[in-house]
Amino acid sequence: MEQQRQLTAFIDQARSALPEAATQTPALQAAEDASLDSLYIAFENRFRGSTELISQRLRRYLGLTCETPPVAAGGTVLDIGCGRGEWLALLRDANVAARGIDLNGAMAAEARGRGLDAQEGDAIAYLRGLEEGSLAAVTGFHIVEHLAFQDLVALFDAAYAALAPEGFVLFETPNPENLVVGACTFHYDPTHNKPLPPDFLRFIAETRGFSDVRIIRRDEDCQLDQPESGFAPVELNDWFRQPADYAVYARKPRLDAAS
Repeated sequence: MEQQRQLTAFIDQARSALPEAATQTPALQAAEDASLDSLYIAFENRFRGSTELISQRLRRYLGLTCETPPVAAGGTVLDIGCGRGEWLALLRDANVAARGIDLNGAMAAEARGRGLDAQEGDAIAYLRGLEEGSLAAVTGFHIVEHLAFQDLVALFDAAYAALAPEGFVLFETPNPENLVVGACTFHYDPTHNKPLPPDFLRFIAETRGFSDVRIIRRDEDCQLDQPESGFAPVELNDWFRQPADYAVYARKPRLDAAS
C-alpha cells in the first residue's frame, strides 16, 4: 500500500509539472496501471488461492502435456499470463522446457523469484514475434476471460502460427455452466470481460483451424483416448454441481492431416 501511495504521488507530481496536453502520456498511464500490479497479487492470493492449491489443481494437465509428441521431443511450452508460476514450476519439475509471459510485472517478478523463466509483456505480440512452428504448446490459466472478442481470436491465431504440428493449446477458464460461478464468483475479478461457455471456446478453436478439440471439465477428461464426460443437465441442481473451472484443449493438425 505504501509503495502504491508513493507511486501515485510521483505520478501526480509528474502530471502537475507537464503541460496540460501532455498529462495523459502513455508512459504516465503505463506507470499508473503498473501501480496496481502488486494489489492484483494480493487479490489472487485472497480469491484464487495459494500457490500450493493452484499447483494441486493444475497437476492434472501434466500427463497430456508430457505425452504430446512435440513436448516429448523437447519442445517448449509457453505459458501466457503465467502469474506466480505454479504451472511453470510443475513443468520444470517434470523436465519440460517452459517459459512464461505476463502483463503484470509484479507477477512475472514473483515467478522469476522462484527461479522460473518468466518475463513481462503482451502475449499476443510475443507470439506473433516467434518463428512459425517454434512452440510445442501454448497454455493459459484464467486468461481468456479477460480478453475482448477480437483479442481472443487473435490469441488463437497467433498460437496456431507459433505451434509445431501436433502442438496444442490449453486454456482454462471459469465455468459458467456452474451457476454460482456464472452469477457470482466470476465477477469478483474486476478485470474479467465476460464468462465464456465451453461450446463457445470449442467453436473458436475449431474455426481457427485446430483439431481434436475437447472440453476438459473433470480429471478423467484429460485422458485423450477416452470420450469427454460432457454436460447433459436433467434437473436444476445439475447446474450447481458442475466443476468451477474447465479447459479447452485443441491440437494443431499434423502436416499430412493438414494437406
